[in-house]
Amino acid sequence: MNYDKINNKLSSLINNAKYTNTPKANTKLNKKPNIDTYHYFETNVKIGDKKYKIILNAEQYKGESTIKPQTVHLYDVLEIK
Repeated sequence: MNYDKINNKLSSLINNAKYTNTPKANTKLNKKPNIDTYHYFETNVKIGDKKYKIILNAEQYKGESTIKPQTVHLYDVLEIK
């Protein structure tokens, strides 16, 4: 398995994602007490003959005034019909 190729594809996916400008407050304060807000990013990909919308999220910690995502999570994958 070529991990460099996979890493480059993932980096490209994240770099091409557009900010949705729909931040959401943390509602899981008991599970993630240091998180203030979730920010969402979207991008489209084609796998074979199918197109998908990829939704990523990043966590903004309490007390931070800017988004400095240390971790980006895959939030959802939706097929575009």
